[in-house]
Amino acid sequence: MPPGPEPDELARRIVNDADRLFPVEARPDFSEVGYAEFATTVASYISDFLNETYRETRRQHADRVTPAYVREAAKRLTTSRRRVGITFLGSLGGIILGAGVASIPGWIGSKAIDSGQALFVLLMAAVGGSMLVGAFVTELLGR
Repeated sequence: MPPGPEPDELARRIVNDADRLFPVEARPDFSEVGYAEFATTVASYISDFLNETYRETRRQHADRVTPAYVREAAKRLTTSRRRVGITFLGSLGGIILGAGVASIPGWIGSKAIDSGQALFVLLMAAVGGSMLVGAFVTELLGR
């Protein structure tokens, strides 16, 4: 990609242009400090969006940003928090499932199996497996 302004600088320019288009008289709902915080937050979002768009463009080994890269960057930014949660649940489910399954070989050599222990291990395997499958299906369906 050809060099241009850094995302932070570009975001600042966009917010400054918005300040000219949206003068103080046109924003009676904002206090001066409230609008300053709003503008700073918007600039941060714009900078993050630009960075993600550039990352997507580099991932595709392209020289220019296309609408598809912009859409992919927007999708990635808007779903990232949810994906982190889904990934965490899937990982936790895998750990619980693994702990349950890892207990089974200890039973093989044992003559007496405690029913409480067996119920606990089966419950761990069922819960862990459900969490793992649920995270996988949710990610697969993209919801």
